Amino acid sequence: MMGRMTTRFATTLCLLALVGCGSTEPVDSGTTSTGATTGTPSGATTSPTGTGTPSGTTPTEPTGPWTEVGNGVGGHVPLADLDEVVIVHGGQGGFHVDVSGIVHNVSSVVNVRSILTVESTGQQLAGDIAPLAYLLGNYDEDTETGLFTGERALISVEIADTTEEICPFEDAIMELCVEIMDLGGDGAMGLDCVRVTAVLDPSDVPFCHGTGTTGTAP
Repeated sequence: MMGRMTTRFATTLCLLALVGCGSTEPVDSGTTSTGATTGTPSGATTSPTGTGTPSGTTPTEPTGPWTEVGNGVGGHVPLADLDEVVIVHGGQGGFHVDVSGIVHNVSSVVNVRSILTVESTGQQLAGDIAPLAYLLGNYDEDTETGLFTGERALISVEIADTTEEICPFEDAIMELCVEIMDLGGDGAMGLDCVRVTAVLDPSDVPFCHGTGTTGTAP
């Protein structure tokens, strides 16, 4: 037990030195060239009580990681069933949905993967890339709860690389899920989802509605 605590303490100090206290920026530790972590820690387990918990609700006896799924960039914006989320047309031409979350029953360092799926067809639009490691902000050691913001559910360019290809997803009901892995603990995992309604980026509305010639990034 003492060895485990020492390892967690040393790991936390290293991460704090890299990204600073309270940061919710991805931790550049064990990542690929895109900043995404790969692989699963040996002995990692999936929590049976932290998986599939509806966003914004607390499990009866929470023993594993679970997330209140949100749509924030600079802060957490809670999402309720069928709330609207914007399919953002990024400055480099890609499309994504912004994701935030309040994570429970974890250490201060977690892997985050965002998954976006069309409810009616089961088509997965985002979630194939490796997860990113985050140092949770506003972390409370007593409740083992912290916040991440600025996460993105990146829509695959093979599905939508142009405005014309994103138009059909307007007003679609989708499932936005957040998969968590506790990197500073025992590798426990949780998956929590909320249904959302996709709306177009304002820059894409004219083209998709036939009143403009092209969708342009903001």
